[in-house]
Amino acid sequence: MKVALYVIARVSLKTYDESGVESLCCIGRYRLQERVSKSGHAGSWSPSSRRRGRLGSVGSKTDFTCEQLVREWEQTHNKGVGILRQPSSGLFATEGSTVDDDMWAVRVRALLRAEISSWYFGAPVDSLQRGNLEEWVAEYFFEYRQADELSTAEKQELRVLVDYLAEWAHISGDLRDGTNEDVKCMRIMNDPIPAAYRPFICYGVTHFVLPIITDIVLDKAVGFTKYRSGTMEYWYSRAPEGENPTLQPIV
Repeated sequence: MKVALYVIARVSLKTYDESGVESLCCIGRYRLQERVSKSGHAGSWSPSSRRRGRLGSVGSKTDFTCEQLVREWEQTHNKGVGILRQPSSGLFATEGSTVDDDMWAVRVRALLRAEISSWYFGAPVDSLQRGNLEEWVAEYFFEYRQADELSTAEKQELRVLVDYLAEWAHISGDLRDGTNEDVKCMRIMNDPIPAAYRPFICYGVTHFVLPIITDIVLDKAVGFTKYRSGTMEYWYSRAPEGENPTLQPIV
């Protein structure tokens, strides 16, 4: 019976329009009430007042779906593992959370960890220590300085920012003091830039030959005319005769 109701709920959420969902909700409520009346539980079951306040009154367009009704019945009468209750992931889960809630929490935490890991060239988040976060925050929030170059007030602000960053990424409980010297963060303004030199002929082609070819093609082949305004050069071409004069130019 529970499996059938679960299938009905999934079908109603994925394939039916709003009126179809309302119709299936009526079927779900009737079948659930019938199930409870035949079970050993005393009294009748109905959705809690908390769900009524959040989802709306019975008969409205925000009425309960079959899945929500089944989930509440499971949480109320089956404290063990049911069709909608599985062992919690333990990340952000709370008592009464569902499989979907836990899976969403896992995805969010994975994205946060991937974001921080990308700042450290893909280093595992577990390898980061407090000094590593201070290095990154000082680089981008304190004008590309090192943590030991900050004043007393700035160091206090640095600690606050690091605490906030660790809490945002949900790693504050695992964050250790010190610095992992094997982990390096991205420092755009301070990291050396590896330069690769090319033969002189490459610079001659890109700076002299290509501009000449571009001028010839735009001027002779395409029909553009070069204009100068101060230090800026630009190319302009009048619209061909017969074109709609009311059309707006591209730029």
